[in-house]
This record gives sequence, structure tokens and C-alpha cells, in this order.
Amino acid sequence: MAHSYNSRVDKTRALWGAALVLLAAAAMHLWHITSLPAGLHYDEAFHALQAQSVLGGNLRLYFTENQGNEPAIIYLTAMAVKLLGSQTWSGRLAASLAGLVTIALLVPAGRRSAPDTNTRAAAGLLAAVCLSGLQWHLNVSRFGSQPVLAALAAAGTLWGWRAGMQSGQTRHFAAAGLFCALGLYSYGAARVLPLALLGAAAVHVLLRAQAGRAWRGLLRSAAVCAAAYAPLAVWFGLHPGWFTNRLLQVYAAQSVPASFARMLGGLLWHGDRNWVFNLPGRPALDWLQVLLFAAALGSSMWQLLAQKSAAAQRANVATLWIFLLCGLLPAALAPDAPHFGRAAGALPALALLLALGALALWRWLSASAGPRAALLVPVMCVASLLLTAQSYFQQWGANHNLYMAFGAGDLQLAQRIQLLDAEVYVSPQPQDHPTLRYVLGSAAARVHSYDSAACDLWPGNAAAFTFASTLGDGGTEPPFVRQIFPGGIAGTPIMRGDFPYIVFWQVPAGSAASLPKWQPVEKQVGGFAQLRGFQIVQPDTAAPVLLPNAELRVDLYWLVLARSAQPATVFVHLLRTDTSPAQLLAGTDQPPCRNHVPTTQWHAADMLRDRIALPLPAVLPAGTYELSVGMYTSATGERLPVSGGESALSTRALRLLNITVP
Repeated sequence: MAHSYNSRVDKTRALWGAALVLLAAAAMHLWHITSLPAGLHYDEAFHALQAQSVLGGNLRLYFTENQGNEPAIIYLTAMAVKLLGSQTWSGRLAASLAGLVTIALLVPAGRRSAPDTNTRAAAGLLAAVCLSGLQWHLNVSRFGSQPVLAALAAAGTLWGWRAGMQSGQTRHFAAAGLFCALGLYSYGAARVLPLALLGAAAVHVLLRAQAGRAWRGLLRSAAVCAAAYAPLAVWFGLHPGWFTNRLLQVYAAQSVPASFARMLGGLLWHGDRNWVFNLPGRPALDWLQVLLFAAALGSSMWQLLAQKSAAAQRANVATLWIFLLCGLLPAALAPDAPHFGRAAGALPALALLLALGALALWRWLSASAGPRAALLVPVMCVASLLLTAQSYFQQWGANHNLYMAFGAGDLQLAQRIQLLDAEVYVSPQPQDHPTLRYVLGSAAARVHSYDSAACDLWPGNAAAFTFASTLGDGGTEPPFVRQIFPGGIAGTPIMRGDFPYIVFWQVPAGSAASLPKWQPVEKQVGGFAQLRGFQIVQPDTAAPVLLPNAELRVDLYWLVLARSAQPATVFVHLLRTDTSPAQLLAGTDQPPCRNHVPTTQWHAADMLRDRIALPLPAVLPAGTYELSVGMYTSATGERLPVSGGESALSTRALRLLNITVP
């Protein structure tokens, strides 16, 4: 009876302890989640946008946009959007809840990884505390993207495997297989999870620790994982290029050893430089956690090498290190290590090792200095939580670099456009930017995007509109915006600190554009564009038009009649026509506005000034030269018909002018 009573008391204490840990973790994960980090990261907006399409019935196994994405985070975000509406923080809240589930899983995973039955409760609580105290995990949990699910999948896989090896029950191995499949549906970096399971089983066989159970468990886990992953595996079989697409973009075989060394170094002395995942340079472990990691390393070496250690315990310790190294492997495959996002799958194993290091330090202090001295260990863990909170919310969260890292300017621009009852001409954000599309919804149709460094865009029908120009850090507003509509009014700028980051120029209806004089053309090209005129731009009007090794600068003024069905490319060619046949001496072919305003996104009645720079050859012999322009379909190269057009080399080109070089 006494044993039963003590068992109930221990369980109650363990439950209360776990509840307190999760409460503290929830406070850190959810505090100001709607505003910190400020803004809406490109990936978060993309996932939220795809979540909206899912809720609209567009159900897919794989999303090929944005270089390819596994579907789990999008469906998780879709559930959040369904419950909360299209908030800018819906996906971020879903990720934070996934991070809290990961911490909760560390409690049973820690219990299953304890060195003995007497320390099971402490191991579970310490594992959850250690994961809560890692700023690395806090960063990925408050970021609505795939890495948080890689950590969740790794935690569940590790728990299911350890539980299965202790109980021998199929349900535990099946759980490991399901969590492994979740990782494969979540993130390309989580493809190392099957490798971690294989390594764990191999360790048990090599150490002769329940080898038969390990192989049977591996087969059961693999069978469940394969069955759950089969739909996506079939899709990849039909579209094999997408399976390797992202891997081939980041993989660099020659850099693996150095990258792995940097990834390991990122744990201890110099961490990720990406503001999204870290306070740049801050190691993954603070100085208190480094002590626990050193204790874990020393304790692990002792258990693995000591002959008196039980085979099962040695296999347990080796399994944690295998999961850690496999989790770090995706970051080591790329030259930009340490990359805390790709290595997020290592987080559960790292937290479990820190917990075992804390237990080892506890035992050593108890034996050498007494039980009171051992209380220093939980104090260290709590202090680490406080250090992480201070680092995240005060140092990282208050830093001005987050403005750019999380696209705060793009979000503020979208929110401002919502308030404007007019067409908006935006430079340089593309109109299909996920943040603009997600926040604006159907109002995104009012956005006309261009890049003022390459072209200028404005309405040709005298409608009311607003220019919005992103200046960036200390940039200057393009002068052409205000020159052609001097009667406009400056709107309230979006500030970043003490300087304007995005400026606005509001033009009332009926305003006529004050354009520079051009040479008229008035010819249609392809049925969707009219070349109104052109202008030869020279810094010195007395200088000759053509200079060897220089550039011939030509401004083309297009009136948009409609958007094209296929992307089109503009060509400007310089031909020598006094030879037979005519010679092409210089030319440039590029989509309008250097592809910032593709013809498939044109808006009828817009005017576009496309600024072309034509590099001239080193030798320009005397003769007659012809400047011609036209368009062709980008995919096929077929030139588009021109009304009344002809040139020395083609009837589907417009002759702009002849130039004589004496």
C-alpha cells in the first residue's frame, strides 16, 4: 500500500512539474506572438497564401511554388486560418503550438532516455526545461515555417523508438514510423529521420542490446512510415525532379567536412548569422548550457567505454548522439553552415543530451559536495530559461535588423494600400509578392508593380493613383515620379527609425502627365502593345550618338493595350545597312523593365517607359546604321507582328531611325 501511495504521489508531482514547465514554455512561445517578430516573413506569407488556396479546395500533396514545399506546414497553417481568419500571425501561432507539442513530447522521451528508473521523472522534466531554454528552438517556434515541424517529427520519432525498445510494443514503433512520415511531409531537411532510425537499430545490433527487438522494431517503424509516406512518394515518382530540386540548390559535396565543423562550432562558439533564426553569431548554447553539454559528453563517453555499463544503456546514449548528428547533417550539406533552420531536427536530441548532462552533474555534485550543492543544477536550468528570454525578447526582438529580416516594410506597405482607394504603382516590390497578395486579397489587383531602377510606370487614362517607392536604407526617391506629375501630393511616409523607408506620391484624377519630348512612332506590336515613341538619351547633346565601347541609351514609351497570353521579350538592335547582307553590330534582348513588368502582368491603359542600354562594339566603322525595335515570344523566339513595321533584317521589326557614322 505504501508503494502504491508513493507511486501516486510521484506521478502527481511529475504531472504538476510538467504542467509548470509547459506553462513557462507557453509564456515564452506566445508572448506578443502577434507582433514579435514584427512583420511577415516572405515564407510565412507564402505558406499563409497557400493555406488560403487549400481552404478554397486546392488540395495538393506537394506545392511546387517557391522552389518546392512539403505540405504539412501549409495544412497546419490552413487550420489556423480557418479558426482565426486570415491574420498575419495565424501561421506563426500554429508554429508556436507545434513547438509547445515538441516540448511536451520531450517529457515522455526524457523519461524513456533516463539512465535508471529513479531518475525518469527528473529526466523528463529536465529535457522539457532544456528544450524550452534553447533560443534556437524558440526562434523556429515563433516563425511560421517548416523547421519547427522537423523538430516535432524528430521528437516524436525519438520518443516512439525509445518507448518501443523498452516495451517491445508495436504501437510504439508504429508511432515512431508515423512521426518519421510527418517529418517527410514537413521539410526536406527531415529526410534524415529514416537514417537516424536505421542508425539507432544498427547500434543496438552492434552492442548486442536487444538486437532482435531492434530489427523487428525497425521493420515495423519502416512499414508504417512507408505506408503513410506512399502518396507523396508516388507523386515524387511521377515528378522526380522535385524530389532533388531543393537539395541540388544547396548541396555542395566539397564543403561537407568544413560545413559540419562549422555546424558543430555553431553549438558552442559561433552560431547562425541569419537574423530569422538567431541573434547573429550567438551560439546555440549559452554558457550554462555549454556546461551541461560538456557534462553530457563526458558522461556519454564514460558510459560507452566503461565495461560495467549495461548494453541497453550504452545503446540508449549512442542513439541520442546519432539523432543529434543526423539532425545536424542537412546543414552540413550546404556551404552556409551553421544554418539553424535546416538543422532544427537536431533540437530534441540536443535537449535530451543536455538533460542527461544535468543528471550526471547532479550525481557528481551530490557525491562530491552533498545534496544541497546538487540543487545548483535545477537553478542552472531555470537561469538558462531566463537568459534565453532576455536574449530573445530584449536583444534579438528589439534589434532594428528584424525590420528587414521579417519584411516589416512589405507588411506596412500592404496595410497602407488597403487604406488607399485608388490604383497603386509600387516600386520595386513585385505585385505577386506573397505578403501583398495575402494581406490585400482581391485588392491586390489594384497593385501595378515595377522597378524604378529599370523603368517607369503610370496610368495613361488620367485616373487617380498613388506612387509608392521603397527607398531602403538611405536611398533616394526616383525623380521621374514627381517630375511627370508635379501636381501630386506627398503622402505620409512609412518610417524606419528616423528616416523614410517608403514614400508616397498621390496624384488626383484628371492630372495630365508632363512627359519629355519623344520621337513619335504610334505602331502596334503583337496586338497588345503600342509603341508611342522613343527617345535617344545622351549626357551631352553635342556628342555623337554612337561612341565605340560606350552605350547607346534608348527610352521606349509603350502604351499597354492588354496583357499578353505568353511572356514577350523586347529586342533593340543596331544594324549596319550599307552592307549586303545587313550586319547586326549590337543588340539587347530583355523582357520589359528587365522582367520586373512581364507582359503577362500588364494592365490595360498603363504607360511604360522602358530604359534600354545598348552596349556598342569597340570598333564602329564609317557607314549607315539602323536602330530597330520589336518583340518576340520568349518561349519560341517567334517575332510578333508589327503594324507597318519593317527593318533591314526583318519585316516584323520597327525601324526607329538611321544613323550615319562618318
